[in-house]
Amino acid sequence: LEQNREKILAQQVENEARNSAIPLLDKKEIHARIEPGAIIREQVQIGDNAVIMMGAIINIGAVIGAGTMIDMGAVLGGRAIVGKRCHIGAGAVLAGGLGWAASRALVATGAVDSLASGREAARAVEA
Repeated sequence: LEQNREKILAQQVENEARNSAIPLLDKKEIHARIEPGAIIREQVQIGDNAVIMMGAIINIGAVIGAGTMIDMGAVLGGRAIVGKRCHIGAGAVLAGGLGWAASRALVATGAVDSLASGREAARAVEA
């Protein structure tokens, strides 16, 4: 490297995952606040002005509406859908639907707050 220093115009080191079938989301074009430490897989849709806090985990195919907050440590399963202006509380887990459960993805709308599990979330949405 030292011998060719003047020939090297740029460098980039990537080490996000190893042997992963699905890379992490490229966040450069997302118009939302995403805190360091959030893990967001590729093919996730994030609406404008959403807030993703540190430690949140968002799996492939999840959809997050505009103005929604996904709080610290919350988990959105694959294909989980959260509408506009929702608040998914810290530590909440919203079940998604990949594979055999694909037809049962969670859909949360309105002011959803501090849901402890996908089952609890489904009851809240049905009410």
